Amino acid sequence: MPSDRLRRTLLPLLAGMAAAVPAAAVELGVSEGTNIAVTASADGHALVFDLYDRLWRLDRRGGVAEPLTGPELALRRPDMRDDGTIVAEGDDGTARKLWLVGPDGSARPLTDGEGRDTAPRWYPDGRRVIFSSDRAGSADLYAVDVTDDTVSTLTRTPGTDELDPAVSASGRLTAWITRTAGRWELWLRDGAAAPRLVHSAGHRLSAPSIRPDDSVIVLVEEPPEGVQLTAVILSDPAVAKALARDEDFFRRPVEWLGRNRLAYTADGRVRTRIFGELRATEVAWTAWISPAGPPGIQSALDGATPLLHHGRYVIRAGRVFDGSVPAYLEGIDVVVEDDRIVEVGERRQRDGVDVLEFPDAVLMPGLLQLGLPDGVRAEDGPPLLGCGITTVVELPSPAANPSSPPDGWNSGAVPGPALVSGQSPDGGLVDVRGIRDRARRLERIREARTAGATVITDRLYPDLEAGASLLGAGSELPTSPAGRRYEDVRRLLAASGATRIAERPANPGPCSVQEQLRRLQRQGASAYEALRRYTAEAARLVGLEDSRGHLEPGHRADMLLVAGDPLREAADAADVRAIVAGGRFFTPAGLTAAPTPAAPAEVSDNLTKSGDSGEMSPMSDSFDITKSGGGSWHYPPVPR
Repeated sequence: MPSDRLRRTLLPLLAGMAAAVPAAAVELGVSEGTNIAVTASADGHALVFDLYDRLWRLDRRGGVAEPLTGPELALRRPDMRDDGTIVAEGDDGTARKLWLVGPDGSARPLTDGEGRDTAPRWYPDGRRVIFSSDRAGSADLYAVDVTDDTVSTLTRTPGTDELDPAVSASGRLTAWITRTAGRWELWLRDGAAAPRLVHSAGHRLSAPSIRPDDSVIVLVEEPPEGVQLTAVILSDPAVAKALARDEDFFRRPVEWLGRNRLAYTADGRVRTRIFGELRATEVAWTAWISPAGPPGIQSALDGATPLLHHGRYVIRAGRVFDGSVPAYLEGIDVVVEDDRIVEVGERRQRDGVDVLEFPDAVLMPGLLQLGLPDGVRAEDGPPLLGCGITTVVELPSPAANPSSPPDGWNSGAVPGPALVSGQSPDGGLVDVRGIRDRARRLERIREARTAGATVITDRLYPDLEAGASLLGAGSELPTSPAGRRYEDVRRLLAASGATRIAERPANPGPCSVQEQLRRLQRQGASAYEALRRYTAEAARLVGLEDSRGHLEPGHRADMLLVAGDPLREAADAADVRAIVAGGRFFTPAGLTAAPTPAAPAEVSDNLTKSGDSGEMSPMSDSFDITKSGGGSWHYPPVPR
């Protein structure tokens, strides 16, 4: 273990890299956070809040939040100085201490040594920070001078925890919470006078904040009937009144934006409120966990994609979900030649090529299923295709006698999804629960991901984001004072696909994908995130991202034509009306009618013909198809 002096020399180097967020294994956007805290700039124009173990900057009017720091330091409970410097709790894996964060996101440790340092707040002079620490056994109050990092003791009361300090804008008043044998008390010191008790309760009190005119303290109180904001009027004697109820207030101090306006966090959101008024105003925000930042809402396709080859046929759907952005594309042609997509471009006149038109359907990538169900047979191929599964990834089996993969799918003798082998795990299971150093743990998770191993952890942040996929049975999931979890927890669990070891995963049957998509949305994932779990993300996890998961030139021609609105209800992706698997065109009814055709459909100018007969193949005749001039096949509206 390095000495404190060496640690204080090395850690700023680590912290300086915090703003360069490592590439995430999970990409998602959230608009709610569990137990987040908010602070504001001196003019109130900029807000900073904590989410996913990092700090985020936000305009006071809301919008897309900008990450200020990375996840290596687990920064929480920020408090901003007039010049934009932030003090926050931080944990690099060795201890929870205080850190200073500059406006550019650079960070340095402010305290060191034993114990947990928490709840930092600036003094109005900007030179000192008051905080609570258990470095001497029980929690006491301390102050640290940021110019030379010297620490002075403010209180020392054995057997009593002194928590959540606050200093008034004038510097005259200091308030804090004490906890003794189930009793919670709010204490106030005025200058050099002896402290006095101003409020007490048999339930939890936390996070006091003093109004700029020194007249009121607002704190979070948790009586049996529910969490509330309480205003303690500093009269003689002091009077406590409920300021706001019916919200899931977090145990974080309110931020005063002047004498009569305050910002606070509750119900997963950032809100502002005029002191004494019942109505609050939402500050809407979205924070994106992504190495590329927030995704665009428009496709990068501009219609200038070159025609790589003369396509064999064109699929023209009413809307296209290409797998890369959470929006539909319209007016798009997808050109297929042999088993590949050769063009995804602007709809135009196509001479000398058959055009299959589905004006009321959505065209999207085929689904990937990871793993073969037990006892799968070759004749199970048509039902799998009918469910929209165009690729099955054969994963290593721990069984002594794994079942043999079915013959016939890849050869085309039997309609079925492509059967491919996923990356073999190297090292099997990697357990990072014993690695305290956060930077080392993140590095180990990335190494395991590269090797194809499964990672087990006991921490939600940032391990799931980095690629861990198993949570130990004793893992704690954060909850608010009201016992709720918000989008940051729910959607991260859904988007990462993490499984708690205590849970027994459902047996994936041939057509369980529809229920799996519904389950992901029930757990908080957006429809877009749920679809990516079975398309782009599944392809990336097994090293197939260069051939599957998106509709783009060079990718295998695996596509679905579906009814409904899969970007609203992901389960609509399993409401399949037609399937293209490796360039071969199928319909569910045709697959049911002829699961084992005598002759596989040839790759020809017209994939709706079988052999040389010129007759419609059972694989594609479930629609009443008529051919019009110009070589186009027009399909009637897809039933919904």
